[in-house]
Amino acid sequence: MITTLKCQHCHSEICGVCTSRSECGFCFIGEVSNITNSSCVAADHSAFNEMSVSGVCANKTILEDDFAVFAYDWCPYQYAWISILGLGLYLAFFSPGMGPMPWTINSEIYPGWARSTCTSITTAVNWASNLLVSLTFLTLTEVLLKHGAFYLYMVLAAVGFLTFYFILPETRGVPLENMERLFSKPFCSRQRRERTNT
Repeated sequence: MITTLKCQHCHSEICGVCTSRSECGFCFIGEVSNITNSSCVAADHSAFNEMSVSGVCANKTILEDDFAVFAYDWCPYQYAWISILGLGLYLAFFSPGMGPMPWTINSEIYPGWARSTCTSITTAVNWASNLLVSLTFLTLTEVLLKHGAFYLYMVLAAVGFLTFYFILPETRGVPLENMERLFSKPFCSRQRRERTNT
């Protein structure tokens, strides 16, 4: 009865519409690019969404022999290479650009007597945050869907950007000996920079 109800919701000829529903997946028979022999079917959650509850993609042997492919949360597209290109460009520009910024900022904003302790704490927070994102990502994609998870990350990044824009002062041209004095002034970075120059 549950399977029948699930299958009633999984009627779509468009892969993207089908796979956007958590209970459905797209069964490609033959070539993945061949959409004519493919259909939207209910996913078998007990099989970790690697096969459907009915039809050709419910047969494990057929799936293992690559006669059919069950796409639970993805769709093959002609322009899928653009995603790979975008990821490569992001990595190429992030590594020499924003990637080392936390380590650069950490190395210069603390006074000498606290530098090692503060750098250790911020490094631990950084890696703990990475671990938290890794542990919660799949749960977030189930609760908020994939695009919702990335919208959440975008909002958090925007909040972080605004926080650092208004709180973190400009340190260019400020000697390490004067950092403690610079950070002991009020929060607004523009005011801090103007006061430092005067």
